[in-house]
Amino acid sequence: MITAGALITANVRIGGLIMSFAMLMVILIRDNPWLGVNEHTQKVNFLSMLKDLAVVGMGVLYFMRRLTVKHRRGD
Repeated sequence: MITAGALITANVRIGGLIMSFAMLMVILIRDNPWLGVNEHTQKVNFLSMLKDLAVVGMGVLYFMRRLTVKHRRGD
């Protein structure tokens, strides 16, 4: 996560993909609602999973973004 954050800060696109992969691992290991022992824990894990999925989406969008090319006018 720290490496992915540093890469995103440095404007490197692969950082978004690494961030998405790391967050998917967090969802599988920690915020999986099926791992809750009671109903309250399952609800809390589900809400945390939704927040993590938002970060995954942001990472994928950051990875898929196109680099803009600035054209100069020929005056």
